[in-house]
Amino acid sequence: LSNPAFNDNSKAGWTWESNASTQEVRVNCTSFYNGAFDLHQQLKGLPRGTYRISVQGFYRTTDNNSAYNAYKNGTEDITAYLYAGQNTQKLTSLYSASLDYNAASRCYTPDNIHYYPDGKEASLAAFAEGLYVNTLEFEANGDVLIGVKTSENKSNNYCVLDNFKLEYKSPIGPDGKAWIDIHSEGLQHPTFDNN
Repeated sequence: LSNPAFNDNSKAGWTWESNASTQEVRVNCTSFYNGAFDLHQQLKGLPRGTYRISVQGFYRTTDNNSAYNAYKNGTEDITAYLYAGQNTQKLTSLYSASLDYNAASRCYTPDNIHYYPDGKEASLAAFAEGLYVNTLEFEANGDVLIGVKTSENKSNNYCVLDNFKLEYKSPIGPDGKAWIDIHSEGLQHPTFDNN
């Protein structure tokens, strides 16, 4: 897994296909606004086994007022998903979690109690609090394409992504846990130390 956190505002290691009005890496996360997108990379030579891919991110289906009302009414249709090969998991809704303050003065609030990120800086504040984690388990033996995508051209849709992580399920972990973090083992320079 290459460049999992988009450090140094780089999309190195990632490919995206998108017709979104805005598609960018900024403040060390990536975002897509107003259009379809497919952000992905090929994982090479994975040993046979069970893996888990995770990413912090959310999807907003359209403008805030309409999307929030659809979420509240149970009619929200999330069309963006995390994928690994043929396995998919819908991305979490923007409105499934909230902050209790207006982070970076870039949040939408319908009630002055719940604050939902409406910009990358506010999204990073939510991610720092551990919000919007998406996970997907998959079997692999060799190369696997992983990513996040939506094929629908939805007006004012919005997605922010950061902090991808790859784990391998081991029947016997060194600390007794079933999941072993192979982040530092499988990545070259995961924290971009020494520039």
